[in-house]
Amino acid sequence: MWIRIAVLVFFAGLAMGQPDQSIQKWERIGVKKVGHKLETDSFKVGKEKTYRFIKIRVFDAGLIIQGWVFEYRNGNVQHVGFVGFAPENKQYPPVPVQGRLKKIHFRYQSAEVKKKARVEVLGLK
Repeated sequence: MWIRIAVLVFFAGLAMGQPDQSIQKWERIGVKKVGHKLETDSFKVGKEKTYRFIKIRVFDAGLIIQGWVFEYRNGNVQHVGFVGFAPENKQYPPVPVQGRLKKIHFRYQSAEVKKKARVEVLGLK
């Protein structure tokens, strides 16, 4: 019975467009340390790089995300839906990419006054 449920969950994930993270290899796009003051950072994506999904991981301290945007090579922008508090030591669901990325922009700050948050941005080809 449990095997059937596991198989159904696996195929439901594929049908929803979510990558199978156990098989796929995520590439690090960049890492930044974020202090308590509100910051704006950009992560450049190489010209030859094409990703289907982007995700973030947060370490060392919680993070308050006020916004993040995908900037595409054709000039279009996509505002990413996840905004708010991101606890430390957590990774967030992948966000689908709708073209060739140029940059990923963040507006955020560490949730703790004395600790910096470390943000890692990953891409899946």
